[in-house]
Amino acid sequence: MPWVIVLVAIVMATLATGILIRNSVAASFDTSERVRTATALLFGAVKAQLDEETGLRGYLVTGDSAFLAPFRSARAELPSIFSRLSAALEELNLPAAVGAVSDAQRANAEWLSLVATPLLSRNARDALTVQQLGKSLVDRFRVDRAIVEQQLALRNDSLRDAFQANLARLILAVSGAALLIFVVGLSFALLTAQAWRRLDSARTQREAASIRERSLQLAYESKKQVADTLQEAFSQRLLPTTPLLKFSATYVPASEAELVGGDWYDVFELGADRSLFAIGDIAGHGLEAAVTMTRVREEVLAAALVDANVESILTRVNRGLVSDNTFRSMVTAVVGVADARACQFEYATAGHPPPVLAEPGRNPRLLDFGGLPLGVSETPFYRTRRIKT
Repeated sequence: MPWVIVLVAIVMATLATGILIRNSVAASFDTSERVRTATALLFGAVKAQLDEETGLRGYLVTGDSAFLAPFRSARAELPSIFSRLSAALEELNLPAAVGAVSDAQRANAEWLSLVATPLLSRNARDALTVQQLGKSLVDRFRVDRAIVEQQLALRNDSLRDAFQANLARLILAVSGAALLIFVVGLSFALLTAQAWRRLDSARTQREAASIRERSLQLAYESKKQVADTLQEAFSQRLLPTTPLLKFSATYVPASEAELVGGDWYDVFELGADRSLFAIGDIAGHGLEAAVTMTRVREEVLAAALVDANVESILTRVNRGLVSDNTFRSMVTAVVGVADARACQFEYATAGHPPPVLAEPGRNPRLLDFGGLPLGVSETPFYRTRRIKT
């Protein structure tokens, strides 16, 4: 009876540890999603500012009022983007980044009133001086953007370190529990064998085998419980929704052994009713594949922030994986950009199975695919494909 109490105590302690780690991992994923949202909003602010600048320049050079359409659209969107970005950064407790956003908003307001408005109304007395002022304000905006990017990158690094630390604790807890259960079970079997050997040797062997089987089963259930909590934290994410786009996902593992693995999906907004989506798979399963999956997801996001072109994203991620001598996995992926206003999307694949297009009133069809998996070649070729819906 005391041995049973010890076993139950070990199992309960392991389950409690698993719950604590699950809560920590869930909190990390929640903060990571907030960082991703803030990053996407920053990307939208940068794009809108660029639309303002290029739209004004195009109009001044050509006199074509068509260039003012993106200028006006960006001017209307920027206040909302700045407001949401500031709120997101405040939730992340990044005061330096919040201050940089406020300064960037003031710089944009000064650019509109002191540069854009005089140039559009043709009332600028000294166009050269006004343009130089505009350049300095744009440079100030870019400095503020760099500060926000740096703060988000630092927070991302801290999240990655925390996630890796949680995984290390998870492995240690599971291994320690399994070892303790095995030691207790083995000790129980040996003591039982000594007590019963004088009476019935065969019966003693059966008892020992039964105890060992029970110990292994308890170890398996403990490990499975902790793995389930980790996968649950990943799957409980909400995908973004826009007025014109809706995303949904279902995660169905091939088997119970693959509940924790390298499959992932991601969506984040690019602004102007455009969203970037990514689907991928890391070869293998288990905690190692989950760690690799987290790294590749972050590298896809980082590449998208540099250039949202799908070919460029895959190329940058592949370059980073190939240059890492410690990387030993193979990654397949699909990266795409959905444009709700244009009613089209573009995508590129890297060794992943072909996407399926299902349109109302039409039979589903497989789309074109190709490209080498990520991390296997220094000179891959990825092709952008566009689909009009």
